[in-house]
Amino acid sequence: MKMDLVKQILENHTRLSTTTRIYDVDENIEITVNQQQEKIVMCGFNNKTDRKVNLSTKKYTKLIDGFKEISTDIYLTNEGYHITLDQAVVKKQQARYFGYCRVSTNGQLDNNSLEQQEQEILNKYSNTRIIKEVFTGTKTDRPKFKELMNNLNEGDTLIVTKLDRLARNTVEGIKIVEELFAKGVAVHVLNVGLLENTSMGKFFLTTLLAVAEMERNTIIERTQAGKEISKQKDGFKDGRPNKFNNKQIEHALKLLETNSYKEVEQITGISKSTLIRAKRKLNQED
Repeated sequence: MKMDLVKQILENHTRLSTTTRIYDVDENIEITVNQQQEKIVMCGFNNKTDRKVNLSTKKYTKLIDGFKEISTDIYLTNEGYHITLDQAVVKKQQARYFGYCRVSTNGQLDNNSLEQQEQEILNKYSNTRIIKEVFTGTKTDRPKFKELMNNLNEGDTLIVTKLDRLARNTVEGIKIVEELFAKGVAVHVLNVGLLENTSMGKFFLTTLLAVAEMERNTIIERTQAGKEISKQKDGFKDGRPNKFNNKQIEHALKLLETNSYKEVEQITGISKSTLIRAKRKLNQED
């Protein structure tokens, strides 16, 4: 309970309020924290007895020891404990980790599904908050990613399994990472390493994103090339293959002569819109 109080006091301390009051609900004790430039002054008050609480007693040993671990100086006066926080240690303890997982479609596989990305991140950072999104990387207005970017603060770390989870365009990717660098946010790409806000780090980032974009363009080119070859074959049709063959459509149209659209749809599974299009096409041919 006392270590939870340390965390709660620190969280309120970062909000830069002049005075913070926190209640120890087990004992109805009010912990008051006053901020004085580089340090805080902490004292206790018992609302039941209407008296000050001696935080130096054995009962509060864990609370005080918790602050000793994150302070450069701590001493007791009549006002309470005067604590000079070690800002480097405090920031490290308060650091938050966010894992971002993204796929273009719900069914994406190739060792890159949302579940696989999540597990890979959690294996490295067990205390990570995971944000998952199904959205194409070619679009910048990704709702969950946009919200995440707004919530990231200095000292936080953003983790992705691969660089192309952030973006698939070199210019866009560099812009995102540089924006994070400017906020003091670290970016850890698991299959690469920690990207730092240095000249070498930025050069490494540019190179990686350029390679990722080149790979993506290569895949698109191969797909288009394969499509061009397929077009040379007899019977090629662009787009998705028809769900129903000609015989099934002809049978459904025959049933329409004695049944309603709804009845034929229930019998054959062919939608009303498909039947209407097929009937219109047949009439045009006649």
